Amino acid sequence: FFDTIFRSIIMRTQKLAVANVTETTDDVEMMEAVVQKGVGDINDQDVVCVAQHPKPDVHDANDELLVQVFSAGITTDDLALITGERIVEKYPLPHPVGTMVSGLVVSKATKSSSKFEVGDRIVAWTAEGAAAQYCRVSIKDTFKKPKGLTHSESIPLLSCLIMYQSLKDLNLKSGSKILILRPKDVDIIVATTLGYYVACHGHNVEQMKLLGADMVTNPEDGQWFEAFKGEDFDVVYDCQGEKDSFSNAKAVLKKGATFINASAAARAEASHVSFVGKALTGVAGIGRKAFGTHQYTVSTCRTATAAADLRKLCTVMEQPQVRCKLDQIMHVYPIDRCIDLLEDLQQHPEQSCTVLAMVKEQAPRVDDNFNFIDDSSSPGPSGSEGWESDDQWRHQLSLAGPDGEQKKTKMRGKRIVQVGAVSN
Repeated sequence: FFDTIFRSIIMRTQKLAVANVTETTDDVEMMEAVVQKGVGDINDQDVVCVAQHPKPDVHDANDELLVQVFSAGITTDDLALITGERIVEKYPLPHPVGTMVSGLVVSKATKSSSKFEVGDRIVAWTAEGAAAQYCRVSIKDTFKKPKGLTHSESIPLLSCLIMYQSLKDLNLKSGSKILILRPKDVDIIVATTLGYYVACHGHNVEQMKLLGADMVTNPEDGQWFEAFKGEDFDVVYDCQGEKDSFSNAKAVLKKGATFINASAAARAEASHVSFVGKALTGVAGIGRKAFGTHQYTVSTCRTATAAADLRKLCTVMEQPQVRCKLDQIMHVYPIDRCIDLLEDLQQHPEQSCTVLAMVKEQAPRVDDNFNFIDDSSSPGPSGSEGWESDDQWRHQLSLAGPDGEQKKTKMRGKRIVQVGAVSN
């Protein structure tokens, strides 16, 4: 009851804030962006639409970069902010949507000591809104873009980096048993490629099997903790952090095993915990494990090692057989189809590779041995030539892995929604 009242107050406040905004373009440089203006139905133009928005500036007081956006990642967390399912205090409206960006550095703060230079291709997290022609990013959340991936394909790296770090910290052996609750598709790809035995509980059973999951259950078939009872998993990884998941996980975890809460709400709460609180939580966790009971942790990104971890993760994602799987789950939309993207995400929340392409791009070039020649992921031609070369690149990759012809057939059945083209 009180949550409903609080939500209505926040939504009313945000609507009033939007109503009081006077749009002036005389002294402000504007840009095109997918802008959230209010809270509610995604098909309401007063809630979210493509509109003109002030172009951001970099601040000399901060280590910031201004990035020309090639691709922006849109997640279920972004969707929840639009529909009102998730409330964030002091969230200014209007505001561009999206939190993950891949693009080109076009300017930097004059006093910045950053290792990034104008012209560098980067991937980054941003709270400034990624689905725009330009966005501002912080140095600490910015990394060099992998040469072997396009801008659109680089977005999923950020989606699965947190999971990769969480599993790496546990020093799991190949063959360790992991249960992923309500998994994102790219999480399944990473976990299976790292050699773990992966069980999943989610809605898209066929897709989870296709991506390599060893065991799958559907919510319609009953409770997951009943279906997997006695399996003795080494890790339960909960992507949404639903209530009672930790208590229920004890029925499927072996003694001393770990439950990881990977929800955005848990990460936000953990970021506000004091240093003393974090230290006590760590000690309590060690104590529980030492006495043979279960350990509870919250999955967060460690920026200190993120760059090194991202490079290791790139070696996983650039493997031809992984690229073929990645190709099957990519959903790339042009900016004028942003509402289609949001509807797709609303219907399929398991998708982590939902990308808004702000600029047409060409795929990386390779030689006959599939070595990357250079980083040619630059804006491509306005016609279809760039996408034709991209098709040739994917065709090469499909033949590089085992069962190449079969993978090629599956790829062509699940084509990317191409910018400037009609999807098959």
